[in-house]
Amino acid sequence: MRPIPTALYICYLFLCTCAPDPAPSYQLPEGMEWGLEKGQPVGYVDNSNKYGGFRLDLTQDSARLYQPFLDHSEKYPAYAADSTARFPDSLYFTYQVEGDSSLHAVIRSPDGGRWEHRYAPVAKLESYPLPKTVAGRTYLLDLNDSPMLLRFPEERVGPNGKIMAADVVLLASLADRRAEFGTFGMSLLDPETGVLKAYYRIRPQDDGSLRHSILLVTGDGDGGAQAYQLLDDDTQRTVAGPFPLAPYASVVPSTVTEADLIDLLNRGRVEVEKVTAEPDSVGIRYEYEEPFRTSGGIVAEELASLDFEFREDNTYYAFAGDRLISTGRWKLSYDRNFITLYSPGYTGGGAKLIQRFGPDEIAFPFTVMIETAEPKGVELLSYYEAEVMLHFRDPAR
Repeated sequence: MRPIPTALYICYLFLCTCAPDPAPSYQLPEGMEWGLEKGQPVGYVDNSNKYGGFRLDLTQDSARLYQPFLDHSEKYPAYAADSTARFPDSLYFTYQVEGDSSLHAVIRSPDGGRWEHRYAPVAKLESYPLPKTVAGRTYLLDLNDSPMLLRFPEERVGPNGKIMAADVVLLASLADRRAEFGTFGMSLLDPETGVLKAYYRIRPQDDGSLRHSILLVTGDGDGGAQAYQLLDDDTQRTVAGPFPLAPYASVVPSTVTEADLIDLLNRGRVEVEKVTAEPDSVGIRYEYEEPFRTSGGIVAEELASLDFEFREDNTYYAFAGDRLISTGRWKLSYDRNFITLYSPGYTGGGAKLIQRFGPDEIAFPFTVMIETAEPKGVELLSYYEAEVMLHFRDPAR
C-alpha cells in the first residue's frame, strides 16, 4: 500500500474537522423539558434581569413557559419553524432544535414585538402533592451544610376548611438544636397542585447583604416529602434538588404529657441565658415609654428576675420580678418538637424549638424587648428584640 501524499492527507483532515454542524431539527424529543438560558418572558419583568428557573413545557403545537417557584405562567400556540416564519396568531411561539440539543425559539406579537429565547434540556421536576401525613410534623432539610427545619403545623382552619402551612426555621447549630433568632419563613399549600412554595431569608453574606431563596416543597411519590431550591447568586438563578426531607426526632419522649411539663416548668428554677447581643444600629427600634412598658419591655438587669407560671388550662404568665410582661396560651406541638406560645399584644410568642429535655430539665428560647444600655433616640425610648434561652431545672432532682 502506497502512503497518502502529505497534501492530500491535510486536505482530508480539513474536510473531516470542518464539517458543518448538524442541521436544525423541528422534531421534538419525547418527554423533554427545557430550561430558559437566554431571553426573558413576555409578561414577567425582573429588575435584576435574572430569569433562571423558568421552564418550558413544549408539545408540537403548544408552549407553556412557567416558573415553578413563582405564580407565573405564559401559554402560546407553538409552531415548528425557523425564526423568520410568520403565522396568523396574535401571539405565537416558533421553535427549532439545534444541533447541540439546545432549543432556539422566537415569540412574536402582532405589533412587531419579538422575544428571542434559547433553552437547554433539563431534568423534569418530579413534583407530587404533599401527603397529608406531614401535617403536625417537623422535617430536617440540610442544604449545602446549611440545616433548616420545615415545620408543618397542625392543619389550620381557614375560610374554606382545613389548610396546610409550613414554617421555615434555620438552625444555628444542628448539634444542639438551636434555631437562629428571627429567621422564620412561612407559606401555604397551593390547593390546586398540593405543593408549598416557602420563601425564606438566607443567612447574611460576608459583605453584610441579605438574600432570599425559595423552596418548592412537594411529595416524593413514595409517601415522603422533598424540596427543590431556587438558588440566587450575583448573576443568575438556578434550580437545585430534589433534596429529601428527613423526619426530625423530638427530645421529648412520647410518654411525657403536658401535665408532666407543667410540673417541671413550675417546680424548676429558671436560668436565663442571653443569646442576642445589643445591636449597634440596625435592629434598634423606638417607642414611647408607656406602650413599651405595657407591651412587656424590660431593662437588661431584669433578665435575671424572669419567672413563669404555666397552668393546666394552657395559659401562661411571664414576669420580670413582680411585673407581668407577657401572657397568653401555650401548648406542646403534635410532634413534641416545639412549645408554642400565643401572646396577642405581648412579645415572646411563636413556636419555640425545645433545645433540651430530661427528667429534671427543659430548655427553650423566649423573646423579650430590652431597652438599650444608652438612649439612642431623642423623644422616643430605644430598644431591641432579643432572644434568651430559658433553662428550667428541678433543684430537687
